[in-house]
Amino acid sequence: MSELKDKISLPFNKVKQRAVLGHILTNPSFFLQCRAQIKPNWFSEELLSAKIYKIQCEWFDRHGYAPSVEEVASCPAVMSEPIPEQTKIRNHIQLCLSEMTKFGLDAIRAELTEWLRAVVFREALETATKAYNRGLFNQVDAIFKETVRKGNDIAFEDHGEVTLNNLQLLIEKTERERGAALTTGLKIFDQALMDGATVGGLQRGDMTLILAPSNVGKTTALITIACHNVRRGKSVLLMTHEGRPDDIVRKIHQSFLGMTYPEILAAYKDPKLFAVLQQKLEFLNRFMTYIPINKPGMTVEYVESKIRRAQEARMAKKGGKGYDLVVSDYPAKLTTERAAKGNLPRREIDRIVYDYYVQLALEYNFHALTAIQTNRDGSKVNNGREERLLTKEDVSESWGPIELATNVITMNRSPLAKQMGRVTFYVDKSRSSETGTAIVCNSRYDMSLTHSEELGGIWYRGHVTMEDRVDDLLRQFGKDPDFSRREIPESLVFAS
Repeated sequence: MSELKDKISLPFNKVKQRAVLGHILTNPSFFLQCRAQIKPNWFSEELLSAKIYKIQCEWFDRHGYAPSVEEVASCPAVMSEPIPEQTKIRNHIQLCLSEMTKFGLDAIRAELTEWLRAVVFREALETATKAYNRGLFNQVDAIFKETVRKGNDIAFEDHGEVTLNNLQLLIEKTERERGAALTTGLKIFDQALMDGATVGGLQRGDMTLILAPSNVGKTTALITIACHNVRRGKSVLLMTHEGRPDDIVRKIHQSFLGMTYPEILAAYKDPKLFAVLQQKLEFLNRFMTYIPINKPGMTVEYVESKIRRAQEARMAKKGGKGYDLVVSDYPAKLTTERAAKGNLPRREIDRIVYDYYVQLALEYNFHALTAIQTNRDGSKVNNGREERLLTKEDVSESWGPIELATNVITMNRSPLAKQMGRVTFYVDKSRSSETGTAIVCNSRYDMSLTHSEELGGIWYRGHVTMEDRVDDLLRQFGKDPDFSRREIPESLVFAS
């Protein structure tokens, strides 16, 4: 421990410090978290609270488990004290147990985490300042990188056992989660990802990975899904790591408005139509945040900090409600600070990078929508050289992201499909464990729309291509395959 940490004390008054000790005495998992991160002399009542906590730590060191209240009160370290001192210790234990009922452990955990992280950063600031004054700038950089790692390691969260016999609670929680799911924008697509989906198939806390070759339309698919959710009043954070930001903004506008660029340009020249577009884009701006991070060599740690700041700013602005969907196009463009020495293969870097999105989705309860590219053979499959759809085995050597994702969807668009204005999504991994569903969607790439309820589509089971039968299937479902002249309904364009 540093000199600074030796001087500090817990950021609570004596009453609340006793409550902390009461929780430590009665909650073994909390004790183990505190033992690794809190020193006895941080308690202001050193002759009582600090002594009792030290006795607990020494007991654990000797016996390998957290002692019970009774074991602490009657252990040799207490029994060897004079009778009056023994009485004081036991009375103080009872006082701590009483004060514990006044302060919830969840709040204490959060406060301890924030405070101890602040201590670590304060210590780093003092050390970094000294290094800076001596001109050791490389040390300053190293100090802060290590401090970020240490700060992320500080946590007092509860990782205890889960109750297995409360069926009502589980069902209610499951239904709430399903009711808060995000949408792909196409009902049959949602249902292929989540059995019985009603409002959406993308559950919060999960990560969905879209797998496709280069120049098939991954970015367009991500933007399409993002805009479908914005129309439902869901908040979206979109980050890109390649491409010109102006081009991305143009795609967003086209997808959200359901208009081609020439149509947008024509509306711009008509004051009345332009006023309508502006109103719709104001709605878009309220619910979507776009942050391009396109510099080479960017690390996932930097992107993580941007996501956290954006999320916390949104929560502060919206009364504690953060983003519902975080879209990243695409994380494989990033590296990690752990690869600074050049000793990590690309597959390990990708695993680390995509795992950050998984953990952030769980922490902030949003859905993470990401993309990754296929290998060279995947491009051959997509060009129609094999009569099958892409599967997760067609990913590049980085298998880690496939394992981490809840949903893996391949995106297929052969030369014939481009000619017919269609794209096929194949579900190769899903939350419900149901796989093998292909969704053939009518698309409008000139509007940056890969799919929508209004454009329509069909599904079938299997991973073989069915280009020669799609027209017949669409007619059976009452959809006109010649959709190129169809107007985009107002319901697609904008819903307040």
